[in-house]
Amino acid sequence: MEISQTADYALQVLFALETKDAQTASDLATTVGVARSVMQRILNTLHGRALVTRDPAGNFRLSPLLVRLAGHIPNELATVGQPIIDQLAASIGETVILTVPEDHEAVVVARAHAAQSTLRIEYEVGFRQPITRGASSLAMLAHLDAGTLGLTLHDDTSLQLKAIRQRGVSRSRGHVRPEMSGIGAPVLDTTSGLRGAVAIVVPTSRAERLEHFEDALLATAGTIATALEAGERV
Repeated sequence: MEISQTADYALQVLFALETKDAQTASDLATTVGVARSVMQRILNTLHGRALVTRDPAGNFRLSPLLVRLAGHIPNELATVGQPIIDQLAASIGETVILTVPEDHEAVVVARAHAAQSTLRIEYEVGFRQPITRGASSLAMLAHLDAGTLGLTLHDDTSLQLKAIRQRGVSRSRGHVRPEMSGIGAPVLDTTSGLRGAVAIVVPTSRAERLEHFEDALLATAGTIATALEAGERV
């Protein structure tokens, strides 16, 4: 497979700045292994396209434009899981969300609303909640290392997470919003382990319905995991 060496050098510059911010042209030339004159042309191009910035001292940094570009990259879990949670939401008449762990938070990457529901929970893609609060968060936290995350858990929380691992589902009531209850299940595949969580969220006035959705929720989480694994084998 033929590649463009110049393009590869430019990518190496971006990777180098991701590893260590604020580097000079000489620093980057040494890291990438090219002459300073070559590096200067690469940096001029990246700077001209606003992919790197240059401070008054002559140091180069990654540009905020990269963050904006990254925001348009679809999350794999969302891409695979969206049609699957659409089906679940339509079948049960409630809101379904997909979340992924990010540091100490759970981030919503996809959601599905039941069109026929007159009273439903509204969730926006990109919404963040503490990894210790909410059904989808707890479903993931039960399969994460709290110590690695720098979290100190109370004994009752540790017992709760153990129960979630054993049962396969998590429950919450008023954790994120007072009027909201939910049930969550982790999305686990045999290749990569924890990929995220799927959760059904309802107004607390309908919380008693959640126990009837447990089997459908677990089946949905399994379907998403199988679809992710199939994609990885392609």
